[in-house]
Amino acid sequence: MQCLAANHEQVIDYPRNNDQLIKAQNNANIKKEAQLISIQDTPTREAVFKELALMRREKIQHNKV
Repeated sequence: MQCLAANHEQVIDYPRNNDQLIKAQNNANIKKEAQLISIQDTPTREAVFKELALMRREKIQHNKV
């Protein structure tokens, strides 16, 4: 999903291990999924990939603690 969004100059963030999101996806509850997913427009695809890299680094640092 992130690559698809990146091709449209958007950063998408969603909790991959969130029980609520998994349940919403299994029930095809689009409204609930939309509440749990964050989409941010960016000026360029390069900006998207920089943001995704930053998010990844922050997640790795958080997991080390």
